[in-house]
Amino acid sequence: MIKWFLSAWILYWSGVLLLPVYSIYAQAIATFTFQLLFLCMILFGYTLSKIINVRPSSYVNKIYQPNSQVIYYLLALAVIGTIFLFLDKLLVKGLDYSKGLLAAGNEWRHSEENSSGVSSFYTLLGYPLAVLFIPAMIILFRMKENGAKNLRSAIILIILLALFNAILTGGRSVILLTIGYAIASWNTYSAIPNKQNVKTKKVKLILVSTFAGIGFLYYISYIFVSRAMLSDIKPSHYIGKMLGYLGLEIYPWFEAFINSGPFGLLLGLLVLTASYITHSFATFSGLINAENHGETILFLMPLQQLAKFNIVAAPNGEWPLAGRFPSLPGALYYQFGVWGMIIISFFTGFVAGLSNTLTRAFRHSILLQLFRDTLFITLLFSPFLFAIDFMHAPIVIFSTIILHYVLRIRIKEKM
Repeated sequence: MIKWFLSAWILYWSGVLLLPVYSIYAQAIATFTFQLLFLCMILFGYTLSKIINVRPSSYVNKIYQPNSQVIYYLLALAVIGTIFLFLDKLLVKGLDYSKGLLAAGNEWRHSEENSSGVSSFYTLLGYPLAVLFIPAMIILFRMKENGAKNLRSAIILIILLALFNAILTGGRSVILLTIGYAIASWNTYSAIPNKQNVKTKKVKLILVSTFAGIGFLYYISYIFVSRAMLSDIKPSHYIGKMLGYLGLEIYPWFEAFINSGPFGLLLGLLVLTASYITHSFATFSGLINAENHGETILFLMPLQQLAKFNIVAAPNGEWPLAGRFPSLPGALYYQFGVWGMIIISFFTGFVAGLSNTLTRAFRHSILLQLFRDTLFITLLFSPFLFAIDFMHAPIVIFSTIILHYVLRIRIKEKM
């Protein structure tokens, strides 16, 4: 876990340093210092957690080990949920996909922002069911069977469901969340000393690399180009406009290169993609001198979803630079101050380390694997944003918790 965390931050800082763009805000040194402090506190908490030793429970380790049948049941429910979402978008919200997937996605987001409550029965059941392909993927990595040969169709179906759900919402969060949980599950499997788990690492390699490739191509070739076309803006002008929105400026020499021909435009799109991932550095710089007036950054998506059911009051998500990536340390700094960032960073690292210990001790618990995998993606995506604020993340967590207790009930019935 911690190696992936460090690698993510090293790649992130390398991008900030090497890309031919620069922040419009003058707080670069302070931003790097706070991010480095965040990283150090995570490492300190993670290291300190190793003093805790947990003995395995023979009862807990008798928890039912799902087989391939359970995976296909979950995928069947995910297909049903995806169909429900499609019907909601098409029949209830009346989205016009003939204008293009991005235009339909924008129309859907606009309707969600201007609506209160749950739009339909299809939405109520569609979202919890549609994301069950992610718990199915998590279980896939914990199989005792020979998964490579027997689960190839399951892998293909997971990829298709991730793509189709991304198309329905016109965004990238489903793809990125799926990639994150795939890497986390792979890492969890390799950290558990149980040789009876999936023996063919090729399954995990294919799954992770396929999702990463699809996410990259989807990100590059569709979102930015489609937005430029939808806005009737030349791609070269769109690159500069989008970078400005992200708080970045292009160096003059690279701007001239973008306008030099097709190759320059292609490279400009690649730089825009990388800058979109690393622009949280500029966002954090812009937040350092900003005043907090009660706006919410962290847990914004779960709170907004709960507000639709009138469980909590609707949060104020209009923080300065809303719509950009703040990074996890940036969000912590803005919402809780320097000391809040330090304490919560240490606690996050400590709990992440503890989740490793618990997962090794109770290696058959789906709930504990979800707990560890969620902390894993929280650290993995921390240079960019808080992973729980991906649109589908709270629903994945909720659905997997329900799945855990359903499987526990089945075990008690068999015992």
